[in-house]
Amino acid sequence: MPKDRKAIIDDLQNDLINNRCEIGEAIKTMRKSIGLNQKDFAMLFGLTVNALSLLENDKSNPTLKTLNKIGSKFGFKINFTPK
Repeated sequence: MPKDRKAIIDDLQNDLINNRCEIGEAIKTMRKSIGLNQKDFAMLFGLTVNALSLLENDKSNPTLKTLNKIGSKFGFKINFTPK
């Protein structure tokens, strides 16, 4: 039985907290959790498909604005935390 969206995002949050996931993988997981292809996801967040592909493959770093735009839709807040 496939995981529901909430379970996927909960697992992703745990992976991010425990440093088991790169940003690109996290963005790809978020995209897939809502069943969108790269074109539709990119359009939703004002990105080009090429820019999204580069992000998902960790070939480019997103701006904080882009991270917040994407993350906020999935219940994430991007901020600095002490180690």
